[in-house]
Amino acid sequence: MKSKVAGRFGTGQCDGWKTNAKAAVVTTSVTVDATLYINAAHDISPERKTSDNLLQIVLEDITYCEERGIIMVGYCTDGGGDARGMRVRLKRLKPKLTVPPCWGHQVNLVVGEVLEIEIPCMLSVDEGLDIVKWFTNHSRAIGLLADQQKLTERFEKTHRILRLIFPVISRWIYHFLAVRRILTVSPPMRVLHLQHHEVLIECAGPKADARAKAEEILAPIDDPQFWKNLTEVKILLEPLAIAAKCMQGPDAGLDQVLLMLGNLYRIYARCVYSRCLSQPYIRCAAFSTKNPVVKPINLYQIAKRLFHRFFDVEPNLDFHEAFFDYSKDLREFSSQYMNLAEMKQLYQRENKRVSITKVWEQLDTGESKGRNGLVKLALWVLSIVANSAGSERGFSKFGLFLKKLRSQLSIQKVKKMTNVDMDLKRQHEELGQQQIGSNENLSILRSSMWAREMEQMGWITTLLTHLRALRLSFVMTLPTAEMHQSTKKTTATTRKYRSFTHAPTTRSKSCSNIPRTARRASRMGWDFIGRAR
Repeated sequence: MKSKVAGRFGTGQCDGWKTNAKAAVVTTSVTVDATLYINAAHDISPERKTSDNLLQIVLEDITYCEERGIIMVGYCTDGGGDARGMRVRLKRLKPKLTVPPCWGHQVNLVVGEVLEIEIPCMLSVDEGLDIVKWFTNHSRAIGLLADQQKLTERFEKTHRILRLIFPVISRWIYHFLAVRRILTVSPPMRVLHLQHHEVLIECAGPKADARAKAEEILAPIDDPQFWKNLTEVKILLEPLAIAAKCMQGPDAGLDQVLLMLGNLYRIYARCVYSRCLSQPYIRCAAFSTKNPVVKPINLYQIAKRLFHRFFDVEPNLDFHEAFFDYSKDLREFSSQYMNLAEMKQLYQRENKRVSITKVWEQLDTGESKGRNGLVKLALWVLSIVANSAGSERGFSKFGLFLKKLRSQLSIQKVKKMTNVDMDLKRQHEELGQQQIGSNENLSILRSSMWAREMEQMGWITTLLTHLRALRLSFVMTLPTAEMHQSTKKTTATTRKYRSFTHAPTTRSKSCSNIPRTARRASRMGWDFIGRAR
């Protein structure tokens, strides 16, 4: 980790989570070059959830990152009470840090407010979710809907059965996905309700009140206005869903937040959607030239104050000249010199989004003064990640390891398991990103990976071969009478090694011949021929 993060800009994140055992856990992490690294996990169950206590954890995390050579440029959390108060205190202690809220959470809060608007189309959302909940609670109804989908043209093309989605508040953009899914399966659902209405009502059970409730819930299926309202809701929620998807990216910066907010305002003001949000080569073209606030001279004053805040020095005249050259697309900041067209084609070939920090790094000369000060300022600002989605992904990994059967695992051990899993994933991604020129190189790469895996597995094969030979030689040399006699003398200690011989043994010479590694294998639950018990 040290070699990859030393000298790089990083943004810290922290968030809270509860385990299956109801233990309150706070994890701290850092994002460097769009890669998440989990630093620590703290069990704060016996402590008060206050801003001061959280601040102490964050300060220790920042010190830990700085000791590994990371240049901390920001710290992001959600909008909870303790986290919000911690960010205020952190900014007072460390003015250089930018402490934005998580914009993934902010967009999700906007979705919640939109759903609470009392307009006809939003009232249909509750009716649609009631239909989804009713179908998911009756397995026969789900089966009937699946059979009806098999008769559609979509199934003939895709051979896929779609399930209804019930949204939860902790899953971002799921309300949009739930509405879109019910609209997708609306044709077979309407046919099923029309042709097999009585069968659907029977799914509710024999009780009259349950049948009456089913009639009430399923009644909107035959209402054309209901489907028109859901279509309007889908159109209203789609820009927010796209914005939430962009804001939870590992490299979502403050520049993307600005473009996202401006684009959402434009979309809802004109009700026209454009792909302006995905355009990474915007200088001042997205802003109105009639607005005095976004004039280059006013933007320069903002850049000047930020430079002094981040680097503790006043920018010189070369910085002034470089800023206006950038705003006018001149000299080394021109589109031609920065190779913007070629960079865009390169990332499109790899099916990736353009990394703006990589574009600016090509101009970096290492100095913090003069014209390169603008480059340093750009890299600093663009390296700030404006979300805490990385912590949410870490909690998802925690949940995969901390199952109900493993609820007593220590949180530190779970954190180590998560780090190993994430490190292996990064290694696989790096191998997949290597440029392989020909099939011969591909075969060489595969053979080398296979050889490395076999080398790691070689000691296991050798151990199993040795154990097979040991079992055969021991069983064949052990007399039958001695086997019966040893049965009476078997102790609790020798029972532990019985799986190695498949016959009763004594502790004397037989157990001493069993290798120490084999005894460990027995405690791990493996028998002689390598089968898990």
